[in-house]
Amino acid sequence: PVAENCDLIVPLGLFVMQKAAEDLSNWQRQIGDVPLSMSVNLSSRQLIRRDLVSDVRSVVARANIKPRCFRLELTESLVMDNPEQSAHVLAKLKQLGIGLSLDDFGTGYSSLSYLTRFPFDTIKIDKSFVDDASPKRGVLLKSMISMAHELGLSVVAEGVADESDALQLRQMGCEYVQSFAFGQPISAEATLRLLKEQYPLTA
Repeated sequence: PVAENCDLIVPLGLFVMQKAAEDLSNWQRQIGDVPLSMSVNLSSRQLIRRDLVSDVRSVVARANIKPRCFRLELTESLVMDNPEQSAHVLAKLKQLGIGLSLDDFGTGYSSLSYLTRFPFDTIKIDKSFVDDASPKRGVLLKSMISMAHELGLSVVAEGVADESDALQLRQMGCEYVQSFAFGQPISAEATLRLLKEQYPLTA
């Protein structure tokens, strides 16, 4: 919010995209043919800019990465702020081959309509559904995962508490989980060391 209010969000957002793409390129060069992708969150100010598509194209080309390895994450509220402009920009990003994730899925009132109106390829189930302690938790999660797959979307579950929850989600068909339980934020250098440990034969 501070960056948004003092007009720093656009240069800051561009810097983040460039750095993320450069780090991904460096990791890919050093560990070889391993399926890695990088996700970057977009702000509403970035989404409505006319230069966003050209900025993303330039970032991907400069880092020499495949567009499908670079993903942009948007929240439902962000898309809802300006749906017509969002649809136009997201369609152009999709044409570039960029991955598009709908973040915090299930928290907005128009979730289902977004899945047909916008070219997302991934939904990220909001942490509140994963944390839900009610007996209906499993039904909701299974339904969201099943619906996503029927629509050709992959699924990320956010805020998974432990390996038991991750295993349950895997059994439901969820492809990815994301949380501090699987790793705290670390530097690019530490990430590279971790990747080399995981993929020693490709390094």
